[in-house]
Amino acid sequence: MRLILKAATFDAAGTLFHLKEPVGATYARFGRECGLNLGESELDSGFRAAWKSAPALHSPTETEVTRDPEQAEIQWWRDLVDETFRHAGMTDPLPVPLFPALFEHYSEPCAWELFPETLESLDRLVSRFPLAVISNFDRRYHRIALGLGLSEYFQHVILSAEIGAAKPSGTIFRVASRALGCDPDAILHVGDDPANDWEGAAAAGFQVFRLQRPRLTLKDLCQSLD
Repeated sequence: MRLILKAATFDAAGTLFHLKEPVGATYARFGRECGLNLGESELDSGFRAAWKSAPALHSPTETEVTRDPEQAEIQWWRDLVDETFRHAGMTDPLPVPLFPALFEHYSEPCAWELFPETLESLDRLVSRFPLAVISNFDRRYHRIALGLGLSEYFQHVILSAEIGAAKPSGTIFRVASRALGCDPDAILHVGDDPANDWEGAAAAGFQVFRLQRPRLTLKDLCQSLD
């Protein structure tokens, strides 16, 4: 692949880093600490069902009508956790300490892990052109990225939580293009999600690298650009 590029953008979770353990395992462990006894597989399935049916977290209308979007974001996650446990068979209200403990856990870098080739690949790319993050992650990204050693690589971080628009909307890609000072067709977007990353970036005029582990990794990206 020979591309004329002036910048590259990256998705975050699923592209640069991932959870250290399945959601169900974490929810089950924190649940046990609060006196609950629900299985990991039930909670995994419950999370998938809750995620699928949840409304969009970051939309332009939300930030227009919400005076405190950060609190709206926390409430969105609280509702998702409630729905996850409900789908897993929980009928009573959740113990009060459970959600704050889970929310804090996922803000910690120790809950996440870099893919093996992430830093090596970023080292190779950062000397070639500016890099940025385009992610539907919430505000906890900054703390996680700092702890994982990612912050130094990216000139710009464009989060749906902070601009009120989420992938695959063209708005978030246009914000990134303006921040980088590049035309969209001179930017390569790297991500793993077919709708949010591949289709969204392509519709915005970006070039796209379709990350598909284990077949196509960040190492393959670097090799394709040599």
